[in-house]
Amino acid sequence: MADLLTPKPQAIASYDYYDLAAGTGVKRYYGAAISGTTLNTTEYVLSDQIVYSGDITTTVSGALLGSASGNPRIQEIPFDLYFNMPQTIEGKGVVNLTVGVLGAAVDQQSIKVDTTAILRRIDTGGGITDLVSGSVHYQKTLPLGVQKSEVYALALDIPRTGMKKGETLRLAIDQHAMNMSDATGNRRYRLGFGNDPKDRNDTPAESKIIVDDDTTMLVFDLPYSIRM
Repeated sequence: MADLLTPKPQAIASYDYYDLAAGTGVKRYYGAAISGTTLNTTEYVLSDQIVYSGDITTTVSGALLGSASGNPRIQEIPFDLYFNMPQTIEGKGVVNLTVGVLGAAVDQQSIKVDTTAILRRIDTGGGITDLVSGSVHYQKTLPLGVQKSEVYALALDIPRTGMKKGETLRLAIDQHAMNMSDATGNRRYRLGFGNDPKDRNDTPAESKIIVDDDTTMLVFDLPYSIRM
């Protein structure tokens, strides 16, 4: 009897790895910032190529994070993957990313950042469907303008979803933050996450949010159905 989970040889070649038990082949994508088609704009993409990103990190500078204001959204960045042919996605996806904060250079403060990866399907008519999301919680004490970062892995249980030709799969990185030590919000911070497929160190020193020992890559392992 034929093994129904064994993909055809030509299908195997297109995946970075595969799981016969789950019936999925996994493709690795990298989040990157590139120059947009309009002058002085930035687009965010998921690419299977290790390209140089226009920005090593995507950050918000001068953020006021008073805890009295709750847990406000700081930024939401969409990384898009366009489908030129029909595909079915399903299974365990994984997002690896590094969250970092550069503290205010005045005194020691405790900063909380909630980061959520949201996977969305955008149909050819522009309709948006949320498929799945996963979150991580970052909280660090930041003395005298020091940067601190943390590497995370977020698991996404992706439901079986048929992607049609012309549709877009969007990985949105959504960040909310607050200063746990200061209700008034009179301390300014720089915060964000890495998105450089080449994994270059974050620079320059006066604005970096990710320490050199941590990766600046944003990696998304996306499972495709290979069930016959």
